[in-house]
Amino acid sequence: MTLRSMGLGVRVTWGTLPGKPSTFVPVPHTHPWADVTGKPDSYPPSVHSHAWGDITDKPAVFPPASHTHAYSSLTGIPTTFAPSSHTHLWADITDKPATFAPSAHTHLWADITDRPTIPAATPLGTTPALALGTASAGTSTNAAREDHAHPMPAGRLSLIGTATVGETTVLALALGVKRYTVAMSGLVVGDRIIAILTGAPGASSLQDVYVSGANTLNVGLLNPALGIGSTIAVPIAVYKVT
Repeated sequence: MTLRSMGLGVRVTWGTLPGKPSTFVPVPHTHPWADVTGKPDSYPPSVHSHAWGDITDKPAVFPPASHTHAYSSLTGIPTTFAPSSHTHLWADITDKPATFAPSAHTHLWADITDRPTIPAATPLGTTPALALGTASAGTSTNAAREDHAHPMPAGRLSLIGTATVGETTVLALALGVKRYTVAMSGLVVGDRIIAILTGAPGASSLQDVYVSGANTLNVGLLNPALGIGSTIAVPIAVYKVT
């Protein structure tokens, strides 16, 4: 029975309403989006998932991210591995030889220690060369020039020339010395000369020789007593005594 059913009009306010709950659990309901206030501008997605078929613009391939595999799960493992470029500590190397034979190499002169002292070059001599036959063992430490010359000493021989002295005879009966004139340049009257045989003289023999005129040699040959159609040819070399 309420006051209204008894015909009694009573004014009741929220504040005077007895037995009201302190909290009210809302029942499921909806609101238009426009009626919602304090909405954020963006919404970080919460942890969730999607079906693979719902994902669009998927790449055809995916570069693998950094990861690891157990060695036993690998296939196609080679039986040997060529070592890549690497280094080792000297102490980690075993069976090292005690000594190392050096390979062919070079060093800078400045890097060589205990170098011998190279003596200064010997100066060239300036003393004129001594004549042949008059020089004795000297004590000079100077070097001689490679183009030096020694003067010819007195009493030496110098070759003037060579010649073949003789003739072809028709008939020779008398034994005696026959004289022959031979042209030879480099001679003047008064030159002291010597003639020597340079080959077999045959039946003739060389007797004497002298300068009979400028560039003219007079030679005496001792020929055999009998000669018919014989050839006399005596090879000689003539030297001047200086």
